[in-house]
Amino acid sequence: MTAPRDLDVFLQFRRRKAVDAGAGNNRGDYEDWFSCWGSYRDASARERDAYGVAEDIVAGVLTVRESSLIALVTNAARVVIGGADHGVTSVPLADRSGFRKLRVERKMG
Repeated sequence: MTAPRDLDVFLQFRRRKAVDAGAGNNRGDYEDWFSCWGSYRDASARERDAYGVAEDIVAGVLTVRESSLIALVTNAARVVIGGADHGVTSVPLADRSGFRKLRVERKMG
């Protein structure tokens, strides 16, 4: 169970700038969207196997408090954790806990 005191990592969520590239595609650069506090842990070996993560990928689980902005996060979003840019790979449905566990990944090197 996550407690508010466990949310000790500052997060900066980013999304693509809305630039019309035709056919409804947004192809702009990523820009800052919103920030919040959360907790991050590396994915376990079992989770890495279950997710099918490649060897050169750093995978983790990001826990954030449920909010109206978190509800808008999709797999197209990016999040900066400790200065490193991560891609959001999984956004689960909301539950009654008040928190969401997002799966994130970044390429090593």
